[in-house]
Amino acid sequence: MKSYYNNYNNAYICKKYIKKDYLLKENSYSKKSLLENNKIIVGAFICTFKYEKEQYIEELQSMIKDDNHNIINDIFFEWKIENWSNLQNDEFSNEFEVRNNKWKILLNPNGYDDKIDDDYISVYLKNIDANKNISNHIYAKCLLAIRNYNDYSCFYTDGETKYDHYHKYNDSCNWDQFIKRKEFNKISINSNKSLIEDSKTVISTYIRLYKYEKEQYLEELKNFINDNGNEIINDGYYEWNIDEWNKLQNNNLSEEFEIGNHKWNIFLCTNNDKNGYVSIYLNSRDVEKDVFAHIYVKYILTIRNKNDYSCFYINGESDFNYYNKYNNSHGWKNFIKNKDLFIFNKDSSKPLVENNKTVIGVYIRIYKYDEEQYIDELRSLVQKNTCEILNDGYCEWTINKWNELLNDEFSKEFIIDDNKW
Repeated sequence: MKSYYNNYNNAYICKKYIKKDYLLKENSYSKKSLLENNKIIVGAFICTFKYEKEQYIEELQSMIKDDNHNIINDIFFEWKIENWSNLQNDEFSNEFEVRNNKWKILLNPNGYDDKIDDDYISVYLKNIDANKNISNHIYAKCLLAIRNYNDYSCFYTDGETKYDHYHKYNDSCNWDQFIKRKEFNKISINSNKSLIEDSKTVISTYIRLYKYEKEQYLEELKNFINDNGNEIINDGYYEWNIDEWNKLQNNNLSEEFEIGNHKWNIFLCTNNDKNGYVSIYLNSRDVEKDVFAHIYVKYILTIRNKNDYSCFYINGESDFNYYNKYNNSHGWKNFIKNKDLFIFNKDSSKPLVENNKTVIGVYIRIYKYDEEQYIDELRSLVQKNTCEILNDGYCEWTINKWNELLNDEFSKEFIIDDNKW
């Protein structure tokens, strides 16, 4: 059995090598069994092979675990560095292509922060097309290695990354502390070589791309939201299928849907104020009908290709929003330019609106509403005017016997901003 031995794999294991019964089974020719008088010999024959580029790439490949995800492409790239001693921080490799997207390796030989981590070498994989391709989303694992210039068997890697999504909001894979400088210069016991020799070394990257399906799409939407420690009480996702984009009115409403025991709909304006932008808003139906309803949420609004989950656009996560009778709608006036709906995605070669079909989606996360949110919502209602705020404060008057109150009852005195109230 051929195998690669390294820091991550130092043993070959065959869990079902032989049935225990066979150890005592007598051989018909020799009339002997493998186990005799409670004695046996276990042997190993080892053959080592020359380690060349093919084996190097194969070993890097073997370190990536796929977990039954569908592989669509593998990319291997090397950056040969001829004079390490002349490098400055923020050195870039040549460009290489990953599914029609241009990438580079960024190297900081003195660490990402000279004052904090100057013992480490920092390396980054950068998608330099990310900001140009607003609907492009890549799902991948990356592996980075640094090796001796002349010996493929002398290399270092810290293993595969986790699954990650690459897009305009996350355009890089980061190794802030990739390897300590003293390890970089250390002589290997096996090869009697260091990763750098005569100021030469090679940085390699192996990238595996996976099919982007609904599971990855929803996972990415969830990753966009930062909860800031708030307790989640419910969440959910809804899609609005649009089959005839060209027949939409300027103002359009989705069907009513329910997420987190609350009713919602999506408002879509295809040409807001004729300024060339599409507007999308999330409306709460509950607060329109119930003056006592207060909902604390974050959400992500999306527009995607009907047949390809990897081709979608978002305008970032929302702020924390309060839905109440004074504000039943939140969203983006300038969500996306109309013309951008029909631009072909470089990765999938598809536009957001294809054959007049598209999908508007929303992922909603609902949070627990406590005293902090109650006061913050009151503050947000007051701060709607444009006057400069000098100070603010909050006081409560607890009334235990409402039915015994007389007219003109006063609370206890309290102080806010050095004034008595």
